[in-house]
Amino acid sequence: MKNILLVNPDIESLVAPFEAITRLPTLDKRTFMTPLALSTLAALTPEDINVEIWDEAVQGRVHEAANLKQYDLVGVTGYVAHYQGAIRVARFFKRQGIPVAGGGPAVSASPERYRDDMDVLFIGEAEYTWPQFLADWQAGTHQKEYRQVIKPDVTQSPLPNWKSLHGTLTHYMVGGVQTTRGCPFDCEFCDVIFLYGRKPRHKTVDQVLAEVTALAKTGEIDGIFFCDDNFIGNPHYAKDLLKALIPVNNSFEKPIAFHTQVTLNVAKDDELLALMADANFGTLFIGIETPNKAALRETNKPTNYNTDIVADVHKILSYGLAIKGGMIVGFDHDDLDIFDQQFEFIQEACIPIPAINVLKIPVGTKLWSRMLKERRVIVARDNATRYVESIRAQTNLIPKLMTRSQLMAGYRDLLKKTDDWDSFAQRIKGFVSLIKRQPQVRPIAISEDRSRVVLQHLRDTVTDPKAGPAIFDILSHTRQVAPFMLRKVVGLVLQHLGAAEMSVHLQAALDKQIAMENAIPSYEPYIDRRPILIPDGFEAGYKTVFPSLYQKVVDHLADQSQLPEALIEVFTDFLTRWGEGFTHMEDHHIVALNEIADRTIAQRNEEQATSRVVRFGEGVYDAKQLMNQLRIEVLKSVERDLREHYGSSGPSTGDLIPIYGTKMGEAGALGA
Repeated sequence: MKNILLVNPDIESLVAPFEAITRLPTLDKRTFMTPLALSTLAALTPEDINVEIWDEAVQGRVHEAANLKQYDLVGVTGYVAHYQGAIRVARFFKRQGIPVAGGGPAVSASPERYRDDMDVLFIGEAEYTWPQFLADWQAGTHQKEYRQVIKPDVTQSPLPNWKSLHGTLTHYMVGGVQTTRGCPFDCEFCDVIFLYGRKPRHKTVDQVLAEVTALAKTGEIDGIFFCDDNFIGNPHYAKDLLKALIPVNNSFEKPIAFHTQVTLNVAKDDELLALMADANFGTLFIGIETPNKAALRETNKPTNYNTDIVADVHKILSYGLAIKGGMIVGFDHDDLDIFDQQFEFIQEACIPIPAINVLKIPVGTKLWSRMLKERRVIVARDNATRYVESIRAQTNLIPKLMTRSQLMAGYRDLLKKTDDWDSFAQRIKGFVSLIKRQPQVRPIAISEDRSRVVLQHLRDTVTDPKAGPAIFDILSHTRQVAPFMLRKVVGLVLQHLGAAEMSVHLQAALDKQIAMENAIPSYEPYIDRRPILIPDGFEAGYKTVFPSLYQKVVDHLADQSQLPEALIEVFTDFLTRWGEGFTHMEDHHIVALNEIADRTIAQRNEEQATSRVVRFGEGVYDAKQLMNQLRIEVLKSVERDLREHYGSSGPSTGDLIPIYGTKMGEAGALGA
């Protein structure tokens, strides 16, 4: 029997926001969320292959383990924040002659960064490609890359195999369940639609209930994070799920506390808010971003700029639903006043947990394309542009209305003010006072013994003299105004404990980053000057010519499984030849595209080439839907291939995106 190890690498040199919580007595927690995608891959693995999961955040660095079993294959996943850890793990096992497969959101976004260190890459989601790879691997015929172009049918995603975690489930603060992938919105800076698409795909309600029940029955999980890109992307589906979830949750010995990510427009739907409250949702991550309406228009966030944000936040809070608010500074319309504006807004809105980040430019996003054209993307070639102690202290952005040092200094000062215990107490008391409706869920009393132990630990270990009085004030106010919220409020206090501790390290990292940049006379960062990969004017012509080229390939390609790859090859070849200087689609361009298509079809039919694309959604899309999906996804793949063809001007921090307080649960190929 062959043995596979799937590794979730630790984040190198980063103080995690949950680190302080994991040290609390009686909890025995070591990290935030269970590795959902790796457990899903384990479930997709045939029974004649032994598969184990190693989560370094729980089990320690894999290369330091004693008596490590001999494995036939190692799979490594992660976000960009895991990059250094992923490369460390890959190189450790490759030195032993063990092949390494890599995937996840980071590999899918920037495969060129991982190709030299990994034997097999997975681009896109893995429900189809992982089983195909395993079959090829066992037959000795596997490829170096497996690419999923059209998004899979998530109803074919199996119940995760939690047994592959080998008894470590109790060390996670929450279990992971995913109901949907994709988001219908189009925010310029967000890589969700680049990786997972704009059409929300969802599992059946019964599937989700089965996953929730499986975690609840372990007896080791009392919280579940619905790690969706947008839980309410399809509000009708969300309501159907919640209506079924409420009685199931109330049937458990102890109701599960749920958390997820939604958009601000949830405030417009009272039924949805009531259902979420009654299903025992605790914290909702909401990308609020900024009170600056011009910046919201800039980043294409109409759900936020066409509304009264403070009123919407208060509406959500009134249902007893806490908000972790994603906030960003550094937009093109942000000047030096934005830091005070953000603080005043956060306090007025009573956002319990603000997750503030400086704007970063993820590769593949619309923001990245725009900033690349404006030559405002930085690549890291020296320590002055990259300080690896804290990813949140980094930005690959050249801001418009302030200097980089001013942006980082303002960000540092904003963190200091919002993470102050007095500011936090003001927000939490405001939140509790806003509550108008008690959630209709069976209450769970806080163990007096456990509460005393935790509070004593806080008194003994938190050095900030403001913490004790603030916590006492918060708890006293909650007991007087909304005692049914006491358990949730204690949870928010613990979250702030972690955020405040991390903030101290982050502020120090920002100070060092600022000092390093200012220490160099006439400092100028290295600008990413690679060619503009998709020329202005190309997309309009591409939309026009794609249907006829698509039909030509469909009509003449012998192996239809090669359809996506053939189309990618045609347009990549075209832009490699004609991209420089391209302004608009002309007749001779169309002739060239048809000639390239004819040659590609002939070569593939003659050679019977094996496609890197295993399946592309049979039974999920009709012919027209399939063509439209391929039109969107083919161009994304072309951009990736061109990026590899031209290379980059350095190891870009362009992939660096905040991992905490943002999209924490996208599940892709070998994904997080």
